[in-house]
Amino acid sequence: MHRFYLVIRSADGAGTQRVALDAADSDHALHLAEGRARGADVELWDGDRMLAKMGANMPHLWTVPPAPVGIASVAAGGFEGIGKAGDGIAMGQG
Repeated sequence: MHRFYLVIRSADGAGTQRVALDAADSDHALHLAEGRARGADVELWDGDRMLAKMGANMPHLWTVPPAPVGIASVAAGGFEGIGKAGDGIAMGQG
C-alpha cells in the first residue's frame, strides 16, 4: 500500500481538510477519493505532487494535469486531461 493525500475544500468555504488515503496505486486512490468528496472541491496528492482534482460543481469528473505537478507549479499552469475515476487514466499521461 502507498500513502496518498486528499485535500478537501468545503463548497461553502468553511474550511480545508487533509485526509490520508492508503491505496495500492493511483487508480485505487482515485476511487477512494471520489467516495469521500461529497460535494466538495478535492485534490488528490502523492506526496508533493498533485495527481488530479475534482470540483464540487462537476462530481465524478477528475481533471488530470498533463504530467504530475508539484505544488509550486500548480499556479503556473493549467490542466488539460479530463477523465473519470476508473477510466484507466495513467497518471502523467496527457
